[in-house]
Amino acid sequence: MYVGNKFQGNGGNIYIKSAQTDSSAKPDWWENAGVDITGQVKNFSKGDITIENSGKDGVKVAGLLSNQNGNVRINNTWGDVDVSGKIKNSGATRITNTPEAIYVGFEDGPVVYEYSTDTNSGVNISGEVFTPGTIVVTNTGDKGINITGSVINHGGEIQTNNTGIAGTKIDSTGLISAGNYANINDNSKGGTQIKGHVKSDMFVNINQKGGGNVVIGDATNNNNYVTAGKDININVENGSILNYAGIQPNAKVLGIKDAKTLLVAGGDLNMDVKNGTIGQEVGAG
Repeated sequence: MYVGNKFQGNGGNIYIKSAQTDSSAKPDWWENAGVDITGQVKNFSKGDITIENSGKDGVKVAGLLSNQNGNVRINNTWGDVDVSGKIKNSGATRITNTPEAIYVGFEDGPVVYEYSTDTNSGVNISGEVFTPGTIVVTNTGDKGINITGSVINHGGEIQTNNTGIAGTKIDSTGLISAGNYANINDNSKGGTQIKGHVKSDMFVNINQKGGGNVVIGDATNNNNYVTAGKDININVENGSILNYAGIQPNAKVLGIKDAKTLLVAGGDLNMDVKNGTIGQEVGAG
């Protein structure tokens, strides 16, 4: 496993790679396989930061990943991608988790190693991802995309793409805030749950397939869950657009249940549902 405390580069690209079969990790090759950034990785020159991992412990960014003049790419094929710290750069940020369930066998001298990978992983953002450029988060792992922190840009597009069965979840503390387009694409039975906030100065596009629903709202003080300076477009195939029916204990005092506003569009609000319903409440949970 690569454990980062402090690393700085000023001569170009920074490339970090970890794999389950990395012989330099012996004798703990099984227990230590992944990328764990607990401190700072900074690039001050023109170039990219690329992290590639195929080890079972995934990629953890608990510290700071900063690129002053370039892009950040995280490509992971086993284990979770956990961002509890901060990713900050001037270019594009791409976080990709595409696990596969495969058998792996190899020999190291007289020793034969065997293991099987799995798809039981996801992308979890509890910290902050900030960039003025495009942010793309893609996941095919079973645990889906889970945002309890912030994903922010001020001049471009934010796009999430999920096919993991758990769906896409923006929790009550979660925020997606885009300068131009906030695009949420989900193809799963888990569907898209927006308990936090999705904002764009221009357009918000939510596309749901795979039999899942789009559920908006929660039982906290949150309000105005999806807001766009221009249009909000929600398209659902074989699912429904539902409002969350959770009631918080002090709702009567604050008048929150009656005051809840789910969607705020400066332009048009377009909802297209095929083989589903619009506006039915779902139970708290």
